[in-house]
Amino acid sequence: MRLLGGLGLMLLATGCEPECPAQPTACAPMAEVHVTVPDGTPEAYELSLGADDEAPSRCLVVLPLPNDWPFASRQVATCVGESPAYVYVQRAAHGDCTTGWNGSSCSVDAGPTELVVERSGTPTRITLALTRGSQKFSPRSVEPAYAEFRPDGPSCGMGCQRAATQLQLAELTEAE
Repeated sequence: MRLLGGLGLMLLATGCEPECPAQPTACAPMAEVHVTVPDGTPEAYELSLGADDEAPSRCLVVLPLPNDWPFASRQVATCVGESPAYVYVQRAAHGDCTTGWNGSSCSVDAGPTELVVERSGTPTRITLALTRGSQKFSPRSVEPAYAEFRPDGPSCGMGCQRAATQLQLAELTEAE
């Protein structure tokens, strides 16, 4: 009985929450823009990408991804310019797992194609503009809403500011 009481006291003293890792996960400020792209015929676009008052970079992207593109891979955009951004096109995946008395089962469904822009730092405004051949579309500016992000949990390590904005391709392909 005395052993059980000591064990209970030890659990109370140490708590049941997981400990913070000895090597904290790095955290860097970032703004992300995710553009959902409907299915259709793949076409080449030029993406002009700028933030705040910097000169825009230009990237070549294919939207949506071709049907024979491997599900698990990304198409990294070829970009020229000074913007500290990483641009890629991917198929979003949606996974679901259930656990019951008879075991567990999981499924992964291919979601829509997404154009993803990851911009380092905390810009106040990100501007995206698409061109397809000689057709120019109206630029779209977003103002990221930043929140504190702590990769190792709310009570562990340093945090950083992160923002994610969701758009639809139709918002970027409005006539100029």
